[in-house]
Amino acid sequence: MDIDSNPSQTAMKNGSVRMRHGGLFKRPGSPVYYARWTVKGKTYRESTGKTNRRDAETRLAELMRPYIIEDEKALAQNVQAHIAGAEAELAQIEAQKAAADLGNVWQMYLDAQNRPDTSEPTLAQYKCQFSRFVAWCAALDPKVQLMQEVTEETAAAFVKHLATEKRTPNTVNKYLNLLQLVWHTLAKPAHLSVNPWAGIKRKSLVTVARRELTITELTKVCKAANGELRTLLALGLFTGMRLGDCCLLRWGEVDLTLGIIRKDTRKTGKPVQIPIHAELQAMLKEAECAKDGDYVLPQYAAAYHKRSSTVTNRIQAHFKACKITTEAPEQKQRARRGVEVGFHSLRHSFVSLCASAGVPLAAVQSIVGHSNPAMTRHYTHIGIEAARGAVAALPTITTEVKKTNPKAAPSPAEILATIRNIAGNMTEKNWKNQAEAILKAASSVRLPTN
Repeated sequence: MDIDSNPSQTAMKNGSVRMRHGGLFKRPGSPVYYARWTVKGKTYRESTGKTNRRDAETRLAELMRPYIIEDEKALAQNVQAHIAGAEAELAQIEAQKAAADLGNVWQMYLDAQNRPDTSEPTLAQYKCQFSRFVAWCAALDPKVQLMQEVTEETAAAFVKHLATEKRTPNTVNKYLNLLQLVWHTLAKPAHLSVNPWAGIKRKSLVTVARRELTITELTKVCKAANGELRTLLALGLFTGMRLGDCCLLRWGEVDLTLGIIRKDTRKTGKPVQIPIHAELQAMLKEAECAKDGDYVLPQYAAAYHKRSSTVTNRIQAHFKACKITTEAPEQKQRARRGVEVGFHSLRHSFVSLCASAGVPLAAVQSIVGHSNPAMTRHYTHIGIEAARGAVAALPTITTEVKKTNPKAAPSPAEILATIRNIAGNMTEKNWKNQAEAILKAASSVRLPTN
């Protein structure tokens, strides 16, 4: 019978554990100890030539020693490799931290794979805001040079600086949102443990709704405008489109033959079909004769792409030159958001003028688009003829409109489209009101006289 002794050896090589088993045994009838050990699953046996157990154990150790040395060498090499890898990783981290110099952060943000998709005009605005923060750090807090060195105290000081520049609460919040986004996006590559902007309280807002312009104001601003600005204002009023959609309107989206503008709105992505008002049609035909590139308004498209606020400022300056007050009343200024009158007022004017002309709400909504999916589905049945009637109902604005001028009677096709629209919206609950609306629409038909 074999009699095993104790030792069991363990070694590590290339990250894996290797077990070495060794021991002594005797063969039946023999006083001599034999050594037996296992390496990589293979078992070795050899006589120690010793009858004394202690001497036999010494011999067993001698036999296994080369293998143990080999493992110790491999273990040392493995440790060295781990140390070298750790040093390289630390060096990379330090290099990334150094790369997070505030002067390099914006490019790091643009290159980040996890940053949200953002339009070019918005990115340009973001870059401008971030550059202002970097410039502030360089001028007033020069010890802050890396992202890691921006603390919550630094963030709070910058917000205070914005307040001294009399930035509106809405603008301050936009800065905070952008800076928090940049730090969040670069948290992993820049090895940031804290986002200093997350804990800064946002400013409270009191929304000041933009009002629509009166006919007199509309006529004044349009008559005083020239060139592309005149066409831009007409687009805003006669289509109800937002500023970005008007500035970036392409000729491929304008069908002057059918008198329709087809466009996917930038804000919601909703496709809209907008009939072209007769006055706008004349302007677009004039602009088409001097067409320069893909954009209907190439100068304003370029300005909007570069920096959208430049276009906004031009429009506000034009309104002020026309003696139209653009700011909200003083008591609303403390925590206001936005201005009382701006380009978006033309969109409100479009809706208001349509309502004044008795255009059904559904027809107006189908033209201006709607961000609510449920409302969008509700308005999809509106036909192009109803939309034409809505746009045709808008007044002329390049010349003064006299109150004594009678409103042009709607065409039979327009009246029929309106009646179909009202009937399509009729339910068990509103049928009485809808029936009255149908009778009112039908009463506008002018019968021929003998």
